[in-house]
Amino acid sequence: MRSGRLWLGVESAGDIHGILDEARDCKATDVHIMAQAPIYFRIDGELHKYSDEVLSASMARSLACGLLSEPQIQSLDENLDLDFMCVDSEQQRYRVNVGLFNGA
Repeated sequence: MRSGRLWLGVESAGDIHGILDEARDCKATDVHIMAQAPIYFRIDGELHKYSDEVLSASMARSLACGLLSEPQIQSLDENLDLDFMCVDSEQQRYRVNVGLFNGA
């Protein structure tokens, strides 16, 4: 997968596109980004760690918000859950669910 650690500092929102690019290259069907857990890719039906780094709630939110418009962020804040679709630079489509689960 990845040779080094994933570092998600203050500017982490831009890293979501790199994560999706690598997921596509690995032929992952799903990318799991959750607070208090590392990022996982689902490849051939099995989960594989993308990084050993455990994401804080703010890091996970920052990654998710890197895909959202301002109205979508407002909807997420109001409803605590959002389903949407996005397209990357290679025209690959992604179904995305972002939500607040178990308080994180």
